[in-house]
Amino acid sequence: MERLHFLMKKHNVTQYKLAKSIGVPVTTVNSWMKGKVKIPRQKYIHKLSEFFNVSPVWLIYGDPAQKPTPADDLRKVLLEAEQMGPEAIKFLQKTWEAYKEAQKAYGGKGHPIRKTRKRKTA
Repeated sequence: MERLHFLMKKHNVTQYKLAKSIGVPVTTVNSWMKGKVKIPRQKYIHKLSEFFNVSPVWLIYGDPAQKPTPADDLRKVLLEAEQMGPEAIKFLQKTWEAYKEAQKAYGGKGHPIRKTRKRKTA
């Protein structure tokens, strides 16, 4: 499944971690990734959609209207932070404020962190 591969790469999740997180054998995830199974069973679709915080419709059919947005990603991070406790929420708030300040300083254009250039080798 293309969308599953996309989500795993985006969230830096291995087949092993995904399998353990949703309670399936690693061989099952491997068969999804290799295309041996075109669409996982319905109960697995729901577990996958909950794990990645995406719509089951998007996961199955790829409906562009259901594609995860940055707001969806932020919502997932905030839910995870709530589970970690108040220190995590404070850290996220400070990080967000620093990001907004950096955006203001750079006029909202591009990413505020300076990109490094690769050195040319002779």
